[in-house]
Amino acid sequence: MFHVFDDDVETLRQTALTTHAKLGGKWQVQGFRIVCNEELERVVGTYLAQASPLAVAELAARARRLQKALDEAPRRQDEQPAVDGFFFRNARRFYREAEPQGEEMRIHLGSGHFHAARLWSLARQDPVGKHVRAGDLWPPDPACRYLRISLKLIERLDEMRDRVGSSFRILDGYRTRSYNGRVSRRGHTHVDGLAAHVTCSPARSALLCHWADRLFQDGGVGYIVSRQYVHVDVRGSRERWER
Repeated sequence: MFHVFDDDVETLRQTALTTHAKLGGKWQVQGFRIVCNEELERVVGTYLAQASPLAVAELAARARRLQKALDEAPRRQDEQPAVDGFFFRNARRFYREAEPQGEEMRIHLGSGHFHAARLWSLARQDPVGKHVRAGDLWPPDPACRYLRISLKLIERLDEMRDRVGSSFRILDGYRTRSYNGRVSRRGHTHVDGLAAHVTCSPARSALLCHWADRLFQDGGVGYIVSRQYVHVDVRGSRERWER
């Protein structure tokens, strides 16, 4: 799944003129699904008819070229904001950045200790990585409506899951300031959306520690032996501890 940027709207509009194919509000052709922005929805929404096999093949070829462009320039989506959000590379999804107001803004403030990650408007079931869903990192705070989380953290958690295996689990992620105050005297990286607690089966715990140290060279890694989990974060400076 991938987002089509405004630059691609005209190209896809020309294809739409010949294919007239639309399913459930999203273009879907031979396994390719294009996550449409509002402008693209408006353009293609007027073309509702049955596509010919030749036209379907043409759209699929264009989809492959767009996908190849994304794969060859992965930094473009992470670092250049579009009008309405950012591209989550591993999840192949495009999400809006949250804009809380009033009391919601106070609830979701960062810690002030680190450069906080962006705040996202997500549902708990939304995939934010290859293996990670928003709910895996959501705090048990009923007042929390948005998720503050670093894209770099998500990508490294995905890689840890690939290295450690299916027993890998995320125990804790983002925390609102009020929730963090109830569970920890520290936790600033969690409040800023930069940290997670992870665990796995006892048989693979040494592997978990190895990859935590290797993948988070420029971040914090804490080995919490008493509770059998590892803290990992992307604070931007190397820290190691054990409790």
